Amino acid sequence: MAAEPIKVLYIGGYGRSGSTLLLQLLGQIEGFHSVGELWNVWQECFVENQLCGCGHPFRECPFWHAVVEEAFGGFDQLDVAEIDRLSLIMRSTQYMLPILYPSLRTAAQKSNIERYQSYLQRLYRAIKSVSGSRVIVDSSKGPRYAMLLNEIPEIDLRVVHLIRDSRGVAYSWQKKAHQTGGLLEDAVHGSGKSF
Repeated sequence: MAAEPIKVLYIGGYGRSGSTLLLQLLGQIEGFHSVGELWNVWQECFVENQLCGCGHPFRECPFWHAVVEEAFGGFDQLDVAEIDRLSLIMRSTQYMLPILYPSLRTAAQKSNIERYQSYLQRLYRAIKSVSGSRVIVDSSKGPRYAMLLNEIPEIDLRVVHLIRDSRGVAYSWQKKAHQTGGLLEDAVHGSGKSF
């Protein structure tokens, strides 16, 4: 029997477009679970151990500890350097066209992309299981990451393209953003509850 699809609602758009507000609002819906910008999870959380929205460092957050335990068997079982390396490769200009156009991939690029996607699949599957949610809300925004997710057969990806009036974006960029933590500072873990 095939595994139940992992439903991901992906917020696409540009920085300072209101994605944090939309992420928090969607996280209040029963069965939805907001996780912030998972595109940044490997560097900012696994490597740098930045703060989660609950106020704990990522590795000490009860929710993320359970997710990593289920997905990878714990932090000590995970080759963080390898995943971070793959994540950085996916962001490189050399991978822009191969991600957009799979037919352009060399054998090495295909192997790297598939390895990276296997880590993503395990991570999202564990988030779904631990949170008990129907829908994972990811505010990573960028199209490249959305395309990587869309290729994973187990993920049922839906995209909300968020557009803000350019005057509002320009005004927002003039102000310093208030930071209370790292990657997941604005995430609402679960339905209306913060861990």
